[in-house]
Amino acid sequence: MVVRVNKMNKRVVLILGVCLAGAAANGRPGVAAQKAPPSRAEPAGACRLIPAAAIREAQGAKLIATRPSRVEHGGFVMSRCYFKAEPAVKSISLEVTRASAAAPGYALQARWTRAFSGKKKAEEEGEEALRHAMPVAGLGKAAYWIGKGPVGALYVLGNHAYLRLSLGGSASRKEKVASARGLLQIALRRLQQTKTASR
Repeated sequence: MVVRVNKMNKRVVLILGVCLAGAAANGRPGVAAQKAPPSRAEPAGACRLIPAAAIREAQGAKLIATRPSRVEHGGFVMSRCYFKAEPAVKSISLEVTRASAAAPGYALQARWTRAFSGKKKAEEEGEEALRHAMPVAGLGKAAYWIGKGPVGALYVLGNHAYLRLSLGGSASRKEKVASARGLLQIALRRLQQTKTASR
């Protein structure tokens, strides 16, 4: 039974990730995500937003490597980082999504709103993606834990980006939400600092 629940919740998180990433294609079929070259004027990537010491405190594990990636898709830029820890089960994954320079100012907020206001539609279609969205107070402009049980991810909307963080390990949902909340507070603060410095 536990295995079935975990598989279901991984699907829950995956569905929402696909919804958020797929919405960026602006309804154009066949638009593939492309790797985008880094820009000097661009804010720091996801791997620079969470320090090793914070991961060690939150996960009780040593950070041994980071694996960054970056894609540009449908007017949005997604910076991702896999923080590989020892033991590997304690690794974490962070994704930072920003509107591209060419996108209108309201694009990021509109995309977030579309994703999280789709709860009723998701339920009507039998999807689990947003049915178990749990609001998390006091983090960014809005935040939700998506998942049921310990398998899930924390999404937060900041001033210039929204972030998604998932944690490995066997901690309870309550513990993971608390740990993810602390790590995302650090990430949001660093993100704001890089935004201010780039002006």
